[in-house]
Amino acid sequence: MGKTKITLRAAGFEAIRRAPAAVSLLQSKVDVAASAAGPGYVGSVVQGVGRGTLGRAIGTVYTADFKAILDNARNNTLIRVFDRLG
Repeated sequence: MGKTKITLRAAGFEAIRRAPAAVSLLQSKVDVAASAAGPGYVGSVVQGVGRGTLGRAIGTVYTADFKAILDNARNNTLIRVFDRLG
């Protein structure tokens, strides 16, 4: 049996990371994480701009109010949610 040669194409990889299907999948995962964290946590997905992000979609879950900030500081809520969700 011969060796299998795999060639990575950067343009195809970037197209997959920018595809609407990938953005919607990321949005659903962010929504699940924000709802699992509880009230006061918000998730958002933005299309990256600039050299460091290469235009890919970036998902973020963050605290929206002071009560959530305290909850996260005391209980490490976001770390626990991401650990549980994988």
